[in-house]
Amino acid sequence: MADSDRPVRPRPTYQVVPPPDPSLPQHKADISKLIFINRCPGGCTVEPGGNDARTNTSSIPAQTSVLTEFQWGDQVFNDVVDCVKEVYSPYDVQIVTQDPGMDTFHHEAMMAGAPQEMGLNPQVGGIAPLAGNCAAINNVISFTFANSLGPNVSELCWTVAQESAHAFGLDHEFDCHDPMTYIPGCGVKYFRDQAFDCGTDGPTTCFCGGAKQNSHRKILSVFGPGTGPQLPTVDVLLPADGATVADGFAIFGKATDPLQMLYGHVDLIINGNNWLTKSGDKQSGADTYQFDAPDELPDGILDITIRGCNGLEKCSSATVTVTKGAPCQTADTCLDGQVCEEGKCFWLPPTQELGDTCAINRDCISELCGTLGQEQVCTQTCFPGVADQCPMGFDCLAAAGGEGVCWPADGGGDGGGGCCSVNSRREAPVTQLCLFGLVVLFALRRRRRAA
Repeated sequence: MADSDRPVRPRPTYQVVPPPDPSLPQHKADISKLIFINRCPGGCTVEPGGNDARTNTSSIPAQTSVLTEFQWGDQVFNDVVDCVKEVYSPYDVQIVTQDPGMDTFHHEAMMAGAPQEMGLNPQVGGIAPLAGNCAAINNVISFTFANSLGPNVSELCWTVAQESAHAFGLDHEFDCHDPMTYIPGCGVKYFRDQAFDCGTDGPTTCFCGGAKQNSHRKILSVFGPGTGPQLPTVDVLLPADGATVADGFAIFGKATDPLQMLYGHVDLIINGNNWLTKSGDKQSGADTYQFDAPDELPDGILDITIRGCNGLEKCSSATVTVTKGAPCQTADTCLDGQVCEEGKCFWLPPTQELGDTCAINRDCISELCGTLGQEQVCTQTCFPGVADQCPMGFDCLAAAGGEGVCWPADGGGDGGGGCCSVNSRREAPVTQLCLFGLVVLFALRRRRRAA
């Protein structure tokens, strides 16, 4: 079959609408944390007009429309609901299947019917309003045309997720790992803490500005953090607990992410210090990771911890205790700045908060010490252009690749440089970036401690 003869898979889209009207009651209230998935039992009548989920009015149809009931049965519906709950679990959102009623502002995801029933092109898989200023809109309806899409749970799930998220100010993305994409495949789709290209059939400028979007941080800024997702499972495979080891011994750990939330990392932590980090497996979300004990690691009793973190910085860890050489008796056999207690050499926990001066990453609770001009302070990663990413008094300074770091708002180094840097986990000199004489802060991707 020629490509031109292949059926076109229905695709979700959005309709740009005016920014929220602050005079309307729903936009005077806080953004609702309820998403009602409506299977339209007996059919849903949707009236044209202003967007109001309480009265089933929407800017999408040109005339009164009736969506036929979700036709794929209870099991498929329940599986989709469970999937949507998991996708939204990192955020303070409640997914419900009972209508909250006229007295409660809520978001409604109608999962039923076909696009033709609303006078739309049959190749529209779903549609939702997107505010012209990319603000989150309260109390609106998004549509997933389930009876046209078919009973595929994963496709229905990420279509519901995409359409509902348009109302929260998100554009499409050109990466198959995120539900804001048109690209099929890549397993389960979750809102990723990554700066992805915007676009549908190729990278384009984002509707909300810039070339990239971070869906996770955008939704996080709207709702705040939730309780999910499921944590990775972690195990130390080698050495065995209680073993005696030699210099340069090999360490094997297994980090398995049940949700395959890609772009995570695995850390080697010895006696509380984060020595080495490896990127998570982008193909399966589960893999075995090998580390070699650092050459400078002093003798003594060693707590070997493998920490696995998924792409949303949710972490789990496992620890074994081994002995290399003789347990320390005093700090004389330890590294500079370490103390010796109970036969272990270790650095005391960091105490420096964001914005405090630092010399190396180990000084900072955030594990990230940044340099701008002559100034070195503890910082954290952020995504420029997304609200509430840095504490009050900090600005998110942009860097190449769409990410940045939180820097004191009155900072700026010595004013004479266009370079800055951030230490790697091994405290070695790392990447610097100078662009056109402007101060641009570049941060290697760093991870905070597990919550």
